[in-house]
Amino acid sequence: MSILIGRSIEYLSDIFRKLDHNDYQNRIFLITGKDKHTYKQLLDRVKAIGFFSNTQGLNKKTILVSLSNDFDLISTILGLISVGAKVLLVDPKTKKRRLDNILSVISIDGWIANSAMVSEWGLKPLAINIEMHPDSTSGKGVVNKLLKKKNRDQKQTFSSWIDTLDRLDSFPDINTDATGIISFTSGTTADPKGVPLSHCNILNHLNTLSSHYKLNENSVISNVLPIFHGDGLFQGPFLALFNGITWSKPVEFEIQKIEELMLSIYKHKVSHFVVVPTILKLIDEFDNGLEDSFDTNGFKFVISTAAYLDKELWSRFMDRFNVLVINVYGLSETVAGSFFSGPDDDSFKIGSIGKPVDTEVKIVNDGGQVVGANELGELVIRGKHVIKSYLTPSGNPDEDGWFFTGDLGLFDNDGIYHIKGRKKSVIIRGGINTYPEELMEVLNQHPEIQDSFVFGEKDDTWGERIVVAIVANDGSILDSNGVIQYLSKHVAEEHIPNQIHFVSSLKRGASGKIIEEEVRKLIEVEGSKGEEAKSSDLKTALMKLAEESFNSSIKPDQYYMESGRVEGWNSLAHLHLATRIEETFAVKLSTKEIMSITSLSAAETILQEKIGEK
Repeated sequence: MSILIGRSIEYLSDIFRKLDHNDYQNRIFLITGKDKHTYKQLLDRVKAIGFFSNTQGLNKKTILVSLSNDFDLISTILGLISVGAKVLLVDPKTKKRRLDNILSVISIDGWIANSAMVSEWGLKPLAINIEMHPDSTSGKGVVNKLLKKKNRDQKQTFSSWIDTLDRLDSFPDINTDATGIISFTSGTTADPKGVPLSHCNILNHLNTLSSHYKLNENSVISNVLPIFHGDGLFQGPFLALFNGITWSKPVEFEIQKIEELMLSIYKHKVSHFVVVPTILKLIDEFDNGLEDSFDTNGFKFVISTAAYLDKELWSRFMDRFNVLVINVYGLSETVAGSFFSGPDDDSFKIGSIGKPVDTEVKIVNDGGQVVGANELGELVIRGKHVIKSYLTPSGNPDEDGWFFTGDLGLFDNDGIYHIKGRKKSVIIRGGINTYPEELMEVLNQHPEIQDSFVFGEKDDTWGERIVVAIVANDGSILDSNGVIQYLSKHVAEEHIPNQIHFVSSLKRGASGKIIEEEVRKLIEVEGSKGEEAKSSDLKTALMKLAEESFNSSIKPDQYYMESGRVEGWNSLAHLHLATRIEETFAVKLSTKEIMSITSLSAAETILQEKIGEK
């Protein structure tokens, strides 16, 4: 059986027709922690939702989709776009204010969403209103069947909805210029940018990824990134679908589940492991004896995407785990990637974004003139995977299809490209340009600095001043003077910051990028690093540490809640909480103990035992 790689794929329907062949029916599409879903099951759902879309006249209509279950979500997306509908993809975690801003930019014709979101967002009745309730029953017994039937009569679940639908007889060939999926960039909520990806954009880029990653019929892609994130969607389920191979998502990523995720690489015969740098850092933080996780016959390489990959982390991870890590550069406007550092030797260079693949590129100065090797300028790209326009036209891409990324970069004498910062993030102090990314790279190499963020503040005299937020390592005695002395050895005087703040954490978005607005808020709250309160009341102290780590207030009843139910308690925040506990109470937590902190009350129990041992 040959792989589907898109040599003959012109339309989305070509993929469905090939997967409908007996050779693929029993192949596994998705492996989760509890279930396996075959391509036969996937296509049955796609045909059902496609039939529904046809009968409702959804061709070219825009439908908001927001579902929590991955298999339900992918089935819905594919079913809708298979017949020409446009999917507005919205994360269920989106706040109402943000959604209202999005809906001020785009009109929708209907929605398919979790019941909780329908209520929270106040979604109004439209032509299509499909409200999904969680399917709380399971099992095959008579009692469960009766309960399921009773539940179905009362509240519609995804399964009960599918059961009521007929199936498409055949898939139509949709014009490749038609929009398939619409997402919104993670810019300010007041100015959302709609990114419409056409069938042409998506199919061309999936072909690029398939070829560049050297996928074959035995490939298995592990990708636990959220589907509402472009790299989670296109470098996971869509890439698997395009090739008729398996997508592994054994867990929703949490710091407590790192070991389970790593063990799944062998268990699921994973060949390609897609992550963001934050996940690489968290895996590297824990000494779990998992260094041989990638030492399997079929494993190829790790794919780091969506954010800047620190050179030191990149090198250390490859050496420690004896695995190749390739770096991918792309944007929401380019489906997923455009530049690849690896896997081939010709494009691989640690600290770079490598070389463009199926992408035209030029570097231009402020006057729009193309510059040569080793000259800094804005990265401008063009290709079949690049959007033709935002929902609200902005002149970018220009009339010739060139998209101005806003990233500053250069190419070296080997033709390797490097990103040096964001054009809009450049800090201009007294006429001198400082690029935050370069300063952060120097800061993050300090042995006592865990993480850092650099940004500019308006200054009446100098134009801007340089502000640094730093997360110090456990037990660090580093202060502002120490930071300045260190920087003085590595950067020119004009790049030394005006203000240095020590903070408990740096909040990141789904893609792993630090959220500047949240850093500014945290600095206002925490100011500079002070003496930790040595409260004798463990509960009070732990709640204070949790608020600092999660950047949110903790109510008394949340003290006993599971981590997943506490706002702000994500994987990175969990790591910060553990390190703050160690620092505050002068204890050392083992990896097992850190992973056992499933609630603040659980942390108290562990801490009482540790203090009792002293």
